[in-house]
Amino acid sequence: MGATGAGKSKLSIDLSAMFSGEVVNSDKIQVYRGLDITTSKIPVVERSGVPHQLIGELDPATVELSPAGFHSLAGCAAIDTTACRRVPVPVGGSNSFMHALLLERYDSRPIRLARTGSRSQG
Repeated sequence: MGATGAGKSKLSIDLSAMFSGEVVNSDKIQVYRGLDITTSKIPVVERSGVPHQLIGELDPATVELSPAGFHSLAGCAAIDTTACRRVPVPVGGSNSFMHALLLERYDSRPIRLARTGSRSQG
């Protein structure tokens, strides 16, 4: 996970090649087809033969994918990948999608962070 241009795609391909993995896209725009240039989707020829899940699969005119919907789709992609004895490698810049993927059960309520300890005033 990280900012655009940070090298996430290259790293995910390298890791997938090293560990017999498949990339699971976790970018909320790259999941849509037809937005290749706008989203800097890595071209198929640059994927080094590494399978990519959830890239360009949805029609942006008919579907708006929520984090909860992504949780379901990406969970299925990860299960399919592991069933083939491959390692799912989630990659993308969408914090809400990555967060949704990593939870056992996604809850759409806002995350509240609790402070622990005390802050000294000095």
